[in-house]
Amino acid sequence: MLIGKSARIDLTELDTSRVPAAEILDQLLGRTHRTVNVDPAAFADDDGLERRLRSLHSHALLYRRDTGIDGLFMGFPFLIMRDHRPNARPRIAPVLLWPVRVNPEVGNRGHVTLGYGREKIQIPRSSMFSSIPLSKEWSAFPRRDVGRKRPTSS
Repeated sequence: MLIGKSARIDLTELDTSRVPAAEILDQLLGRTHRTVNVDPAAFADDDGLERRLRSLHSHALLYRRDTGIDGLFMGFPFLIMRDHRPNARPRIAPVLLWPVRVNPEVGNRGHVTLGYGREKIQIPRSSMFSSIPLSKEWSAFPRRDVGRKRPTSS
């Protein structure tokens, strides 16, 4: 997610032996109200990771307060399109936008919880998808797959 100048956070950056990134992803995809405690060891190697996560949280709160829109989403999985032009950068678009909650504890470094954000899953409508020949089949996939009881990352 990118709001203004805030950084993106990849779940693989939060991966540790105690709390693997796949477990965090499965918990978020499970759409339960349980939260996952991020292992403080994930922040031990990279102090900038916790700073970026707290910055992402504060920018999302400010954006919601200013606009009334909750903009904190996890994109999963991603579609990458490359243009034929030599200097064109590839386009990256999430297939699904998954609402998440990020709760860093105030005054307690290294303690962050992640959880599912809302009851309704937002399906992105992108003009980028309209140029793809299989776009109708792909746009039907999220509606069909989201209806399952508990989707998983595998």
